[in-house]
Amino acid sequence: MVQLIIGAKGKGKTTYLLDLVGKNLDKTTGNCVYVDNSQKHMYDLNNKVRLVNSGEYSIKNKYEFMGFICGIASSDNDLEYVYIDNLMVQASMGVEDLEGALLRMDELGRLFDINFVVTASALEEDITEAVKPFVFKAL
Repeated sequence: MVQLIIGAKGKGKTTYLLDLVGKNLDKTTGNCVYVDNSQKHMYDLNNKVRLVNSGEYSIKNKYEFMGFICGIASSDNDLEYVYIDNLMVQASMGVEDLEGALLRMDELGRLFDINFVVTASALEEDITEAVKPFVFKAL
């Protein structure tokens, strides 16, 4: 399953995502990974959540980023949640690339029973019809 949180820059997507991590942690039985491009939110996360700083891995494009996500998934058989903050910045992609990335994550989620919760700086009017079913929250 993929849940997308969208909104303009500065509308509180990261704060909403961090709150959601805390709420989901109480009911999760598997492992959780929070992917960000810095260590900035290290102290905002419970120590049961693994923070992965994608900025340390010199990811150049959306293909490398998706490979990175697949690597995270393959390294943990107990992975239940992957939270990705600011997908479009981390994966160096535009709003036109969201559909492909979300469909790939949805495929991974179904294959390996992983829930993806993703934020993206995009407005509802800018996303395609294929992306709209993934929108969990629009801020």
